Amino acid sequence: MHAATRPMTPANERMRAVAAEFPAVAPLRPPVRPPRRSAGRTPVSRATVEQLVLRGTALVALVYLVQTVPLLIDQAALTDPVWTIAAAGSLAVAIATVLAAAFRSTLARPAAAGFAIVFLIAQSTWVFATGGSYAGAMPWVWYLVTVAVATATYAFPVPVAAGFAVLMPVIYVVQRLLPAGGGLEPRQALLDGTYTLVLGGTALVIITLLRQAAAAVDAVQATALGRYGRAVRQHATELERVHVDAIVHDSVLTTLLTAARAGTPEEQVMAARMARSAMGHLRDGDAVVPPEAEVSAEELRRRLVAAAEVLQAPFELIPASLDAERMLPAHVAEALYSAAVQAMVNSAQHAGEQARRTLQLTAGASGVAIEVRDDGVGFDPDALPPGRLGVRVSIVDRVASVGGRAELTASAGHGVRVRIVWAGEPA
Repeated sequence: MHAATRPMTPANERMRAVAAEFPAVAPLRPPVRPPRRSAGRTPVSRATVEQLVLRGTALVALVYLVQTVPLLIDQAALTDPVWTIAAAGSLAVAIATVLAAAFRSTLARPAAAGFAIVFLIAQSTWVFATGGSYAGAMPWVWYLVTVAVATATYAFPVPVAAGFAVLMPVIYVVQRLLPAGGGLEPRQALLDGTYTLVLGGTALVIITLLRQAAAAVDAVQATALGRYGRAVRQHATELERVHVDAIVHDSVLTTLLTAARAGTPEEQVMAARMARSAMGHLRDGDAVVPPEAEVSAEELRRRLVAAAEVLQAPFELIPASLDAERMLPAHVAEALYSAAVQAMVNSAQHAGEQARRTLQLTAGASGVAIEVRDDGVGFDPDALPPGRLGVRVSIVDRVASVGGRAELTASAGHGVRVRIVWAGEPA
């Protein structure tokens, strides 16, 4: 401990001088700073997967449509021109609708269902547009079957989409076996149909698996958020309990004890001022401090000095390394301040009139440390009754609630040392 000369000014005169400037020790209230926005990533969800699936399907459909244009031109003379124009125009409009819905995120399912239905109609009526005979290659409309299965999977329930994926190859095989569809050999028709079934089934399985995986992620996220919300509420309840217990002990009980012991006019004035301060603490107990607000170490030092000067017993401020610009979160500064004030109040009440009391604040990049020490009568910590709340609630629990720690060193006849340490937030 640094050696220092104890102030010679009587405590009561010092108290009156300071009381005029600081009528009550108010809670530490920092200036409000604007919140800092952090860029976050959009979580994976079923809605996101659905949007990506539809956009991918729409782009693939556009590519396939462009690729079928040469085949459409080559086969135009083999089918009825009215059907060709109607089928090609309807499919083009349906693909454009799916593309627009995919990127505007509106009417996505109706657009996808519309394309699947238009394709089903076009493929089913193709055999009637050939005039009874067909000698060309695979019909151009059939190149869009995989896209049709994908849109059906997007728009309809899985059983309906699976039925659609099976129905389309069946229609194709039947049509290609007929003279109007080209009269293919059964082996070739079945081979083409099986190939189409595999492609459509692959699209169906991939989209379904993506949906199930996204739904599982949504369920896990919902469960995690629910558990996190319950944990936050429990933690907030515990912090509020500690806060209320500390206010009751620091302000209300201390004021009642002081008022009960007040025997002189000056002590009665002090008790009245403490009562006003206690009422202010209770009134401000519900005040909400934004989590982004910060308090400088210099502001914390100034308020600690002000609190020490209001007390009956004088405290010496021991010089120490102090980074005045060191910023602390508001709730941390409030907890450290309140715990240190309670330690000083305990010393003023119990250390004895002749005790030497010191206050030291250290702040830097590694954190903040506050030390309240006296060489008074001291006490045996192990002998404290379980019902005594001062040290546990007002100091230890309060500091622990913001991630700090409070170290108490005391023994009968050798004074008390309370060291409050907050290591700071990770860089």
